[in-house]
Amino acid sequence: MRRKLIEVSLPLNSLNVAAQKDKNPFLKGHPRSLHLWWSRKPLAVCRGILFASLVDDPSSRPDLFPTTIEQIKERERLLSFMETLINSTGADDTVFNDARIEIEKSTAGLPPSIYDPFAGGGSIPLEAKRLGLEAHGSDINPLAVIINKALIEIPEKFSDKTLLAKAIRHYGQWMHEEGRQRLSYLYPNRQEKVVAWLYCRAVKCSNESCAANVPLISKFWLCTRKGKQAWLKPVIENGQVRFDIATGVADDSCKLRLGAGTRLIKETGSVAKAAFQCLVCGECVRGKYLHAEAENGSLKFLPLATVIQDRRGRKYLPFHPDEMKANFETSRIALSKYRQSGSLPEEKTRGTFASNAQGRSYGLKTFSDYFLPRQILSLCALSDLIEEARKDVLLSGKWRLPPDETSLEAGGRGLTAFADAVATYLAFAVNHLVRYSTLLNPWNTTNQNVAQIFGRQAMQMTWDFAEANILDGSLTIATASEWVASAVEKLPIGDMTKNSATVRQLNSVACTSPAQSPVIITDPPYYNYISYADLSDFFYVWLKRSLKDVHRQLLKDDLSPKGEELVVMPHRFAGDEVEARKHFTEGLTHSFSGLHDMANSEYPSAVFYAFNPKSTCDFSGWEAMLESLIGSGWMLTACWTLATERSTRMVARGTQSLASSLLLILRKRPQSAQPISANALCAAIETELRQTIADLEREASVAPVDKLQLSLIEGAKILSRYSHVEGDNGQKLSVAEAIKLVIAQPLLKVT
Repeated sequence: MRRKLIEVSLPLNSLNVAAQKDKNPFLKGHPRSLHLWWSRKPLAVCRGILFASLVDDPSSRPDLFPTTIEQIKERERLLSFMETLINSTGADDTVFNDARIEIEKSTAGLPPSIYDPFAGGGSIPLEAKRLGLEAHGSDINPLAVIINKALIEIPEKFSDKTLLAKAIRHYGQWMHEEGRQRLSYLYPNRQEKVVAWLYCRAVKCSNESCAANVPLISKFWLCTRKGKQAWLKPVIENGQVRFDIATGVADDSCKLRLGAGTRLIKETGSVAKAAFQCLVCGECVRGKYLHAEAENGSLKFLPLATVIQDRRGRKYLPFHPDEMKANFETSRIALSKYRQSGSLPEEKTRGTFASNAQGRSYGLKTFSDYFLPRQILSLCALSDLIEEARKDVLLSGKWRLPPDETSLEAGGRGLTAFADAVATYLAFAVNHLVRYSTLLNPWNTTNQNVAQIFGRQAMQMTWDFAEANILDGSLTIATASEWVASAVEKLPIGDMTKNSATVRQLNSVACTSPAQSPVIITDPPYYNYISYADLSDFFYVWLKRSLKDVHRQLLKDDLSPKGEELVVMPHRFAGDEVEARKHFTEGLTHSFSGLHDMANSEYPSAVFYAFNPKSTCDFSGWEAMLESLIGSGWMLTACWTLATERSTRMVARGTQSLASSLLLILRKRPQSAQPISANALCAAIETELRQTIADLEREASVAPVDKLQLSLIEGAKILSRYSHVEGDNGQKLSVAEAIKLVIAQPLLKVT
């Protein structure tokens, strides 16, 4: 069993720089352009990890590199090549061919298959395929499975992916033109190009003697860019509030109020999150009152401004009366017909929430409640066009594929499967519009555009919001289809004669291997950080609406499965956090036990993991993960800190949030491993960790919370070498007890 490069050294600086570049949300043609997934791992990092997991470290090849100097020189060559590899793009690049040659040299020409049992956004299987490896993925979440299929399974079914991209563009443009005709009655004509319409919610003042509606506005700013500043100017008229639009240079004395909107400014100068002030009488309306009014349907929508585009840029104009009529009166009449036919997404939702925090529903009881009448009508109409496009692929004779009636779901490669594939990618394009077309989308006052709903990995309440013009604005179905098509063109295609890539919907606890002795590289759920199933339902209901006859098995349920998902979500256990943690730990232990049994013993496995602690002494998430890994027979051989999270996300600005994840390198613990006493374990930690922790203390680039986590992992590495720990009386400690013993060591400084 030879040591691999990943167990000895990695070019961390280059990996972290490449990771941040990869997280740029505006990279055209990036696989991320297919469909949103939360906390998707950077492609460059996954590529580097895969390569380093398969390539021998020179120290394990004394037959080729007999001296230390030769080993160091060869290791430096490999690390230098890795830096080139992680910064390369394109499956046909000579660098990728060189990488395949290096892998074959270390694997005797028979590289192992790769398996990711928590495939999520698909970065690991995709990069495995790009490196010419047999790639397999699975996930319990049907949205994740469809995304993975679109990344690695579907493109290789057709010899010409440019034809697939051409079809996506063609029908995206057709849907745009057809949608304009069918929906023109909802979008009044204006001479100017409308980008968006801005609204706020309003609630009746809680002061019974005041008849005013209180506008719920988080900020008065419309544009904060220097030289283009614009803001809302409240005007009290006949006991109510309306807004004029002001431009120019805002006075410094007004900037606090402009940034606060109608939110309450406290005596300390801080701004309340969910408390708003009536501009007529000064009464403060707070969260409980707002929620109660929202629940009984008493909130109103007030128009704020129309955003147009002309030769000089964005301009803000008052609402035209016809626009309010089209969005509410005309749309509601048409909407009632959809509702009667049962074709609206009426499945139940959690309302607003952030990970394991329930939040409040604010009247958002079903998925259709997330949209204005015009928004949901437009999205439904575009969604309906997908099936029409699919039928045109089959009947038009434009695409010259074999007339095979085998569906995509059944493994087809002919015309029927091609039509199913085009429909799948068009549904992805509609989902791009969905995430920019809700009544929870903020207006970005810097870039002057509509921000997507998932600025955080949550469904967050947004009191004032922007409605994008998806018929003729900056983002249309044609634009979204171009995003998808450009990504498809750059996807790698493997050997079409083999099943070089497969994806299945599978509960990780099922422990069935898609291939013989795969190498496990995976990114499991992060304890309580992301509620994947709840978030993915937002897209699932739309995919089900347009693709239920294409992906019958994956879209057969009302919503994505929750009970099997391995996350700590107390609301699924009647608020019982102990039961939620037990579900996570036991499920993960079962999963890693199965992975341990199927994993290739000749290679290390790699697990990404991150935990966002409530405080510097909170390691509950790490306790659960380490208990699962060590308890299922794994031994930690190395650990690396990787900057895999994008620091410019909304959740990362001004809050304690994940900026990095740790990469745990694992081997199967030898069956010959011996037990150790608790006292001996403590002594080993004292001896072996002193230098490690001293090195971490000198490392300025490592965040304090990461230093503590790395110290804990180093202690766990020592623990994982032994079969078990024996207490003072010779009794066998549980894995959980042994980990608590590690955490309790003063040297770790985590208590």
